[in-house]
Amino acid sequence: MMRGALEVLAVVLPVGLYLLVVGAGARLVLARLGVGLPRSLALTVGVGTGLSACGVGLAWALVDAPAPAVVVLGALALALGTAAALLPSRTGDGTPARRLAELLPTADDVVAGALAAVALAPLLRLGRAPWTLGTNDFPSYVASAQVWTDPVRFAALHPDAFGHAMAARAAHEKPMVTALLVVLERAGGVPAWALLTPVMLLGVFLVAGVALVLVRSAIPELGLVGRVACLVPVLSVVPMSRVYDAQPGQVVASALAAVTVAFLGILVQVERGAGAWVGAVLAGLVAAACLGSNVTLVVASGVTVLALLLWLTHRAAVPLRTAVRHLCRAGAVAVLVSIPFATGYRRSVEGQSQGGDGFDVRFPDVTALLGLQRSLSDSPGGRLALAQWAVVVLVWVLVLLAAGRWSRSTAVFLAVVLANGAVVLLRLGADSYGMHKWLAFALWLVGPVLVGLVAAQVRRVVRHRAAVNVAVGTLVVGAAANCVGLAGDVGVVMPRELLDLAGDEQIAAAGTVNIDLGNQYENSFAALVIESPTVVTGVTYARPSPREGDWILVRTAELDQVPADEVVPLNAGFALVDLDDVLTIETVRFDDTARWSGHLLDGRWYSTESLGTWSAGEQASITFEVDDVLRGRDVAITLTGARFATAAEPRSLTLSVEDGPSVSTTFRDMEVRETVLVVPAEVVDAADGQIVLRLETPDPISPLAAGVGPDARVLGYFLTSLEIAPA
Repeated sequence: MMRGALEVLAVVLPVGLYLLVVGAGARLVLARLGVGLPRSLALTVGVGTGLSACGVGLAWALVDAPAPAVVVLGALALALGTAAALLPSRTGDGTPARRLAELLPTADDVVAGALAAVALAPLLRLGRAPWTLGTNDFPSYVASAQVWTDPVRFAALHPDAFGHAMAARAAHEKPMVTALLVVLERAGGVPAWALLTPVMLLGVFLVAGVALVLVRSAIPELGLVGRVACLVPVLSVVPMSRVYDAQPGQVVASALAAVTVAFLGILVQVERGAGAWVGAVLAGLVAAACLGSNVTLVVASGVTVLALLLWLTHRAAVPLRTAVRHLCRAGAVAVLVSIPFATGYRRSVEGQSQGGDGFDVRFPDVTALLGLQRSLSDSPGGRLALAQWAVVVLVWVLVLLAAGRWSRSTAVFLAVVLANGAVVLLRLGADSYGMHKWLAFALWLVGPVLVGLVAAQVRRVVRHRAAVNVAVGTLVVGAAANCVGLAGDVGVVMPRELLDLAGDEQIAAAGTVNIDLGNQYENSFAALVIESPTVVTGVTYARPSPREGDWILVRTAELDQVPADEVVPLNAGFALVDLDDVLTIETVRFDDTARWSGHLLDGRWYSTESLGTWSAGEQASITFEVDDVLRGRDVAITLTGARFATAAEPRSLTLSVEDGPSVSTTFRDMEVRETVLVVPAEVVDAADGQIVLRLETPDPISPLAAGVGPDARVLGYFLTSLEIAPA
């Protein structure tokens, strides 16, 4: 535990200092111009996070130099902040010591930091190791950061389909999260794949800390205990499942949305002057960073964000015209800054707005609002869960009405938020992934102020403060316990031995390394950790690639199952092997029970299925060496498999070897059948026992094109087994 926590701390401290420097520079300059942000370490770091991500993202989009921009931005912020803090002022905004004191943490910041640490406590012991509840998205973010930092090197190390897919994603998907990873990578001195826990700590701290700023601004009568109660929705299983599922895009977008609202909520109270204009520019940059962190989520939730902001300005007695003027300025800056990324944003919206991405997630139980639901699988889902939430909303409205706390602005605010959710619900469904994402965003952004309104009324009615404190403490402890339990359920963790392969000299000497570790998580991270050319032949979010070269990365625990000519131990967990492709009198299967037979397949093949493996397109091959016991004799090669064929549209398979015979089989249905090719002894001997069996499958077709299913793969031949025997 201690070693892992120290590893995380060693990254968090320099990263936090860098973001604080950038945010403090903006804050101190604004203060000199008459715009005073509330004292909050979370808000200052949040502004620094948004400005850093936006600045580095623009440097990548405009001049393809994101890494140098980290240094330039930090130096500029340090110079401006130092000048603003130390130079004499004519406005009487305090001494240098007083200005710098505004950067110190408050009690709210301590609470937010403690909450983030507790929520991720079970994961701190993992140190730099990536983890997830189930999704495999974080490797895509890591790959994007590597592409941005050195695209030429990335292309050289990843010449396979995995590399092509990751490079294409880096050009358009969630650019501001990629920019933030580049910032943290440079500031923390660690590779991007080691940043998952620091990013999530940062995100939860910003959400909680800025939520306390919003509650303190909107409901000033609440004390610290009341504000702590408002953090219970932050600990809800709905948004925290996004954290534990390693979704930095949603976490960063939610955090920056809260920062944007808090920033603009202060800015709209400034009437005129240079401070208003500079503040609008800075707020627009932070808003642009929020948009680029998860464009589909922010666009789908934009009405909720705007409703919260306008409600806060109304409670601050800011004239609507003044608020709109400031919002238009900041919005214009955000739109202008987002123009270089517009094409990518359009692709993301088009690809994800139909609700097809992701997976079904049950609509949460109403207890999730108070952090008391441990698992989404416990929810009744669908209409019953929706009915529960409707009752809670009704009770909340009645409580405020009875207390005289109900107002037109609160009614409009609630109605707009509910309407936003209803649109998502009607478009995507209650148990959809998209609905789950919106609800997580809303709970983090809106949940604290809604609870705060009720907490303020409880504070007025209940005179026994000790009882209130005990109740709040019990509620928070229960919600935190659920978080810790959910974090403890994280079941996919990258082994430290895999991460230790970074910079391995034996791998560098081996040349190209093929990767198929049996699961998509380790396949993805191994390719990104290893600093030599890799070819991912196993499953990831990209299609597998055919094997290149001799070496394959395997676990040492599996060495007794691997047919290897040579083994190079790397560490306690992994080794390189040169697979043995010599076949004797035997039958080789190509289904999911025979993992290592895939190294015999050359050309284009799809992932292995339960019963066999499909070739892709019109040509493929199988390469192996004939054992000495079969030399000097004719060899019978029997392929068992099928083609996607019907009586009306028959399809053929032709087998051949170089300078040898060929044989064809016609398929008129999907039945598996044998095709036998006899290779004369002289052909085997002339090739020194090396056989390249060519498969020709004319007229391949996809089930989608045939009108019998959604599968768009172009299917050639379905190989189930290969048998070698004397003729």
